[in-house]
Amino acid sequence: WMVSAGFQERWWGPGWEGSQILGTNARPFPHLAIQRNKSTPFETRFLSWIGPWSLTGFIGVLDDEREINNAQMFGLRASFRPDPWGIQGLEIGLSRTAQLCGEGRPCGFDTYMNMLFGRDNRGVNVDPMDEPGNQLGAIDARWASPIGHLPYALYMQWGAEDGREGLSPLGDFLRQVGAETWGGIAGTDWTHRTHLELSQTNCSQGGIGGSGADWNCAYNHSIYRTGYRYQGRVMGNGIDNDGLSYSLGSTLSGTGNGSWQVLLRHVDLNRGGAADPAHSLSAGPNQLNELAVSHEREAFGGRLSVGMGLSRLDAPLNIGDGDGFTAFVQWQTGL
Repeated sequence: WMVSAGFQERWWGPGWEGSQILGTNARPFPHLAIQRNKSTPFETRFLSWIGPWSLTGFIGVLDDEREINNAQMFGLRASFRPDPWGIQGLEIGLSRTAQLCGEGRPCGFDTYMNMLFGRDNRGVNVDPMDEPGNQLGAIDARWASPIGHLPYALYMQWGAEDGREGLSPLGDFLRQVGAETWGGIAGTDWTHRTHLELSQTNCSQGGIGGSGADWNCAYNHSIYRTGYRYQGRVMGNGIDNDGLSYSLGSTLSGTGNGSWQVLLRHVDLNRGGAADPAHSLSAGPNQLNELAVSHEREAFGGRLSVGMGLSRLDAPLNIGDGDGFTAFVQWQTGL
């Protein structure tokens, strides 16, 4: 096992453009973590079918300016590659996060027990005064070449909000599906890794989130009104709640030539219609079309990255004007 403390970035899920539960859209917050240092399978016959597995847990503090200051952040993720019937290339992940405690909120052993055992739906399985906090759960899977041996993979991630008062603890689902392929480019020494991804961040009810859109639900909470955000950015999918994103991207790599990244994306932002001042990108409905190109290579004794992007918006974003051209240059060295 490995124990660490600091500001570590975490990306939980198989998606390329975002994670429904925890990604790198927001800056990392200070936290203490423990992680399994190896992924060797169990040796007992009753658990060996789980295959290689890993486990990560952390607890930190959201130290920015918030409706409830100094709220704590808890996270737990397990992933495994089962092989009970000779299945190859399948990896499954189970993730859970929670905001709890903070100024003026209960924060004791009972609070953590209520959170861990899902007793956090006020008036259903916990007294309203004792509701521990704001929870999200997610299941994800990535399956490489489920049919045949071609170079491709299919993946999905279902996130679940805890906001269904009077109903089951989890039942409002955020969905993401995608496919990726890779290989060489004929006649060249270049290789590619290309993905097509769809993400939906409005809560959808039903057994697998297939009906009944619940707007202004994801990444928001009635007690922790700053929401599932840190320093103004959502900690889950970067399109924030009520979004729908279609993206096509590719990474091209050549021997000694560095790599190129190309991304084409369309996003319907904040589709719920009602003004949402907590939304980190757009207070109302908006549409974004984006083309981004970047290049990385070894240069001048370090790693040089350059990029540019073109974007088109129906209306300005909360973070500033949207239409136009952006560019960046970055150089990093390990010294």
